[in-house]
Amino acid sequence: MGGLAVYNLWDMKIVHNSVLIGAGNEFQSYAFYHLSGFPDGQDALVRNNIFANAAGGHGLQCGRGGQRGRRGP
Repeated sequence: MGGLAVYNLWDMKIVHNSVLIGAGNEFQSYAFYHLSGFPDGQDALVRNNIFANAAGGHGLQCGRGGQRGRRGP
């Protein structure tokens, strides 16, 4: 796994990043990985990012379904 990994997204702002996973295990490599297993991040702002995964896996992965941040202006 590589890239940007965060555990707690409360009041977090992740904007204007470019993350490329060039190689690795497609099932364990993510450009952005939200590690938390509980519902957090309702007030997070994640926008204007490029999350790319050339290893064949997902660019963005959340540890729990239904997680989403707020939509920015």
